[in-house]
Amino acid sequence: MDAKKGASLFILFLLALAVGYIAFNVIKPEPDHQVSQSPPDFYQSPSPSKYAELFGDIIRNYSTYYLMESALYGEYLWDGLNQETYNCTLTKNATLLKEKVNNLVSMYKNLSKREVSERSVVGVLLLGDLGFGISSLSSEGEEQLRRDLGEICILEGRLTNFDSFKKRAVEVYGEPSFSYEKLSNLSSHLEREVSRTYGIPFSGEWPVETRFALQHFVYILSQNSTLLDSFLNGYDPEKSYNLLKTLLGELDENPYAKALFRPSIVYLSELWREEYVLSQNKAAVDDHYLRVFWAWYQLVKPEQFIG
Repeated sequence: MDAKKGASLFILFLLALAVGYIAFNVIKPEPDHQVSQSPPDFYQSPSPSKYAELFGDIIRNYSTYYLMESALYGEYLWDGLNQETYNCTLTKNATLLKEKVNNLVSMYKNLSKREVSERSVVGVLLLGDLGFGISSLSSEGEEQLRRDLGEICILEGRLTNFDSFKKRAVEVYGEPSFSYEKLSNLSSHLEREVSRTYGIPFSGEWPVETRFALQHFVYILSQNSTLLDSFLNGYDPEKSYNLLKTLLGELDENPYAKALFRPSIVYLSELWREEYVLSQNKAAVDDHYLRVFWAWYQLVKPEQFIG
């Protein structure tokens, strides 16, 4: 989990550097939002390739820190469920708040264990959706916890009424198009690839952690050329580009698969952006991340999850 947070902080720390660049050079402004001034010379570049335009389109709508953080680590499934106003009274006593959060963490881990034992795809994905938020709360100091009373209250309501939310998810999204066995097999493959640097899953269960393990695998591939090369059999930039375009469209039609895979694609595109900003060889950056996507795709085989 520490490794995951480290990569998270790294990518969010660098985010501010890139926002202006993409607005001017990779993501074309909408007609009603034309830029009135030319960007500094540092940001000027030739017309981007179609590969750069695709990566840029993926992160087009995440031009602020908050939006990018939400796309990378936020909730995909919960946002579509009815958001109740939870009536709970929480003390501002730091000791009691910390105890409350610790109890919620225990509840989260117990639910994770239960949903895995019951082989529930919906339950596992809903818990995975909450993973970053609850792990962040668990590491906060006293003053920050006092500022996060609303989040603690919402989390308590969701975990306490988790079974009702599972039923609601099926009503809203339908049944998943993939089996628990496929999810579990993917989780096992990822565990073998990332466990050394990922650390112990916060939830205690690798299937619940699949979404974040997928992101971590992207990061490892982007940094480890030996591992990357081992997944590049048959690589062709045009094929990788077309696979990515196709997958993006398919995920928009499948909320469960989108919750699982979309964060990794956003993460890959954000890593691409950080290098693209500074590189003198834009084509090499495009090719590197098309390779990373190809390698990720070969292990993950997301087409198995899309009905």
